[in-house]
Amino acid sequence: MFTNFKSSKAADIIRTWRDKHIPAAKPANVSITLFETPESRSAAEKTFVVGGVSRRGTTSVAAILRDLGIFLGDDLENNLEDFAFHVPLEQMPSVIAQRNQAHSIWGWKHPDVTLYLDHVVEQLLNPRFVLVTRDPTSVAISQINRNELDPEHAMQDGVVALQRNLLTCMRLRIPTLIISYEKLVLSPAVGVAEIAEFAGLDIPEARQKEIAKFVKARRYRTASPNRQ
Repeated sequence: MFTNFKSSKAADIIRTWRDKHIPAAKPANVSITLFETPESRSAAEKTFVVGGVSRRGTTSVAAILRDLGIFLGDDLENNLEDFAFHVPLEQMPSVIAQRNQAHSIWGWKHPDVTLYLDHVVEQLLNPRFVLVTRDPTSVAISQINRNELDPEHAMQDGVVALQRNLLTCMRLRIPTLIISYEKLVLSPAVGVAEIAEFAGLDIPEARQKEIAKFVKARRYRTASPNRQ
């Protein structure tokens, strides 16, 4: 009698009711912090570097930092990448020096920053790395759906990118916040609070909740309205 229950219309109705009325469990944390010290936390000058993988949540996290008040540049593209950093590697020291002189706390976002972070990290004032991670299988599915890669190479691509980013963290050993984008989407308020704490910012809870409202899966945005 119950053999085909899972595929029956009744089962579909029950699943729909469950998804509508019983929310999924929300994670208590969305990130972990590595290599933090009392000295790095209390430093007056800080440089935030947001990285991860292209189209995998770095813009959402950068927007949170920007909404919290961190300067990420004047000439920003829609994806919150600073046009000033779209220069050859040999020109970056000049850009960084200008930012260090103009701002005691600042940052920039570039998904593939781990490809060159080793070459510029010594020029940054108390660098703090914000690494956005995605489930490699989720990344692979997204690439397959966009016909970018076949399943085998899509899976390899996601794993290799995650490995490269994590190895950079372990090699540099600078204060690092590793954020799970999947968990951030489930608990945006928790994510905003953890990012604010990593940034050393005392942000009113009401403002944090306002920022969290604009964290949506697959939603591309630059910043929330009424940014302060």
